[in-house]
Amino acid sequence: MAILATCSSSIPAADDLTGLIRSLQAGGFDQVEQHDTKPLEARFFSIPGVAVVVPGHRLIAFKYLTESQTSEMASLVSGDGFGIGSKYVSWEDTPHFFSRGRLIVVCDGSEPKILSALEQALGPQFAGG
Repeated sequence: MAILATCSSSIPAADDLTGLIRSLQAGGFDQVEQHDTKPLEARFFSIPGVAVVVPGHRLIAFKYLTESQTSEMASLVSGDGFGIGSKYVSWEDTPHFFSRGRLIVVCDGSEPKILSALEQALGPQFAGG
């Protein structure tokens, strides 16, 4: 599913997947696509993630039923972002973890424009590079 929008100057806060997509669009990413995650990515946390793709970059979003579940899962992430509970994750690039409300978002990479949009939408990263 492709979603197209025009760029605006302000990035709104995101509390869910729809809000994340709107925030990325407001951050200048006109084309944002949502896909199923790869089998290994689906096992990072207690629920499967959703891949959110902007041109050239892939994010993984996890939406929980409650904020306490989100906090519990976020607490499993090591400071450098390479460990989630007892699992070691071999990221392609430096991981960046963000969370707000019932949402955890992982960005595998350090593209400044994406990180800026995520920070504005979700607040400062809680783990990773």
